[in-house]
Amino acid sequence: MRVKAFELRWWHIALAIMAAVILLSPFGIVLPSALHKNASGQCGPGSSGASTSGRSGSGSTPHTVLEPSAQSETLNWSLDGNRSPTYWDVVITATPALQTADASQIDITPSRIVRTDNHEAFKKVLTFSRPTIKAGGKKILFRVCADPEGIQAGTFNGVIDVDAPGDVTGTSLLVSVTARNQFWFGVGLWVVFGVILAGLTLKSVADYQRALRGTKDKEFSWWRAVTYVWRGEDLRILSTLIGIVTALIAYSVLYNGDHTWGTDAWKSLLAAAQGAFAAVGAQGVLDGFRGGGQQQAPESHATSSAQVKSDP
Repeated sequence: MRVKAFELRWWHIALAIMAAVILLSPFGIVLPSALHKNASGQCGPGSSGASTSGRSGSGSTPHTVLEPSAQSETLNWSLDGNRSPTYWDVVITATPALQTADASQIDITPSRIVRTDNHEAFKKVLTFSRPTIKAGGKKILFRVCADPEGIQAGTFNGVIDVDAPGDVTGTSLLVSVTARNQFWFGVGLWVVFGVILAGLTLKSVADYQRALRGTKDKEFSWWRAVTYVWRGEDLRILSTLIGIVTALIAYSVLYNGDHTWGTDAWKSLLAAAQGAFAAVGAQGVLDGFRGGGQQQAPESHATSSAQVKSDP
């Protein structure tokens, strides 16, 4: 039995380059965390929980209304794999100015930050720096610190109440936290690769069956069937590699567009599998088998000898 010598061709080199891109692409699928994060990192030390509230002496004072600045109305945390401590700098305006200059009298009270199933976001309580009163009593400044270590995937909401003694109408800050689970991102990536392999195999067999229609001098070969889309004839391998890259890009778009990835793990994995299956062009697989893959067409529809020779 003679063994055909291996010949290096251009599509072998293209295959090697594309394989390297595909293997390294998972490292670039997740967008930089800076694009998802609204709060700042490296939270400084602060006082734990709400500051104790004191009371000023009696006397007639004007009614003061507290309102958060536009940047402080809603504190948004969008968390990916990074679970380092993070913080928000809060600015509260007082109209007219507060009558007290004692910042220890400012009362900050957080509610529970919970998901719809009542699961709390942070395992550790929110902490706050000591408030400072600026601009002659017209501004209150403080920092809200959070430690997201151990947070689960999902959307969490809560409020932080800010008040002061005397004739003052307090205000509330909305807290919104979204988190993704990178463990399920990794599982999803394996699912995508598995679906790509399965989808391309089924597509390869279906395409090979269609190529055999109308030929009488070719017998069905499983090896040729499963490798049909990986061959250089008619640039089939190029189409295959483009499909793989498209599937990975589709997974990247899907993951980066879902800021609560992993909340419903099976739903996320199913969406990833569907996107990968569509991207490799395997939707018509069943049609290929229903078309009578190995049935021979009438002799009048037989392919030319050149076409038969070009197919494996």
